[in-house]
Amino acid sequence: MEGTGTIWLKRLGLDRFEGKLRGEKFQTFYLPNLRIQSSPNLEFQGNPQKITVRGEILLPEVHIYEVAAAGAAGTSSDVVMMDQPPAEKSSLSMDIQVRVTLGDQIQVKAGGIDTRLAETWI
Repeated sequence: MEGTGTIWLKRLGLDRFEGKLRGEKFQTFYLPNLRIQSSPNLEFQGNPQKITVRGEILLPEVHIYEVAAAGAAGTSSDVVMMDQPPAEKSSLSMDIQVRVTLGDQIQVKAGGIDTRLAETWI
């Protein structure tokens, strides 16, 4: 993974920023149920009010597995969480145009599905 960026300050605060992020088969996630490699090619810029992102992300490998711990019970559908603080809303405006391309090693083994994504030419 490689990145560059520039930040402009004005009156001891953030004025604007810009940068680039590139990588080749970066191990984005390595969890028991989710393993993803990504190859990003992104450019971003913005200020405290808005961020703009352009580019593409290739996902050469994605493996999704269902992991069920022995004896683990899920939460009942009638459970209500009390005294939860309200979620904060962001005032940051986002303009994101990113193409995501799946590679040839995509596998899902979850929810009764056991499949691989494959390209077929007729």
